[in-house]
Amino acid sequence: MIRRKKRDDFYNSEAWFRIRYIVLRRDKGKCQLCGRSRKHGIQLQVDHIYPRSLYPHLELELENLQTLCRPCNLGKSNLFADDWR
Repeated sequence: MIRRKKRDDFYNSEAWFRIRYIVLRRDKGKCQLCGRSRKHGIQLQVDHIYPRSLYPHLELELENLQTLCRPCNLGKSNLFADDWR
């Protein structure tokens, strides 16, 4: 329960909203793996290349973030540290 609260706090923080927007703009609103965008009817997510669970000190580092669509992000999960940019 406490772990879930910390996760929710992070993803609802002003710092996350700000950096997330910067990443979406930098990546031109396209999945860096498959190239799809919202016009293709998919949900975009900002992915931590090195997962927060293992590298919490990188959670707000611009160079550790990339835009992925939901299917690509779910496939990557926290199992891989592939940078698709």
